[in-house]
Amino acid sequence: MNSRPPVDKAFSAWLVTRSLRSTVGETTDRALFSIAIESPCLVCQPRVAHALALYLNEFDDNEANWLPVTDHRLEQLQAHKELREMLRHETPSDPNSAINYLSSQGSVILELPKCHAQTAQNPDVFQVSMSCKEPCEGNHHLWINAKRVPEETLVLMIANAFFDWACNGGDRQPPRNSSQKKS
Repeated sequence: MNSRPPVDKAFSAWLVTRSLRSTVGETTDRALFSIAIESPCLVCQPRVAHALALYLNEFDDNEANWLPVTDHRLEQLQAHKELREMLRHETPSDPNSAINYLSSQGSVILELPKCHAQTAQNPDVFQVSMSCKEPCEGNHHLWINAKRVPEETLVLMIANAFFDWACNGGDRQPPRNSSQKKS
């Protein structure tokens, strides 16, 4: 009996897309943005990563291959020693290195319990908080209470806010030193 879990085909396709771009020498002027969806309310907030990935794959003009990463997918990736090494993920008990690597590659939708803290240092990650109470901490870009929004519009709201953010270059950069006068 084979105790090794099956290979994740969506992850494999995402990985191949990145490998092909790097071997062809394809460069892009856009940043490699990712999305981190954090929801502490597991009971009242729906899961949207898979539907959002389908939507973004259909409408993203950059021919991205969006990969939804949930707890289940992360556990499956951790089960393969080769993938753990590729993700710079030392041990299955500490997923931070894998999450940092995945989010830095772009076109990843993390839907994990603490993904905001795990991606806080990456300015190319659009952070969405789905909660029935306004989050007290963090620098999320979008807060949605899915209990008050029709479920069929959640993906569109997140995608539209993300596209606006990404088309404007991501996070605002601090103004340059304004004390320098033009001559």
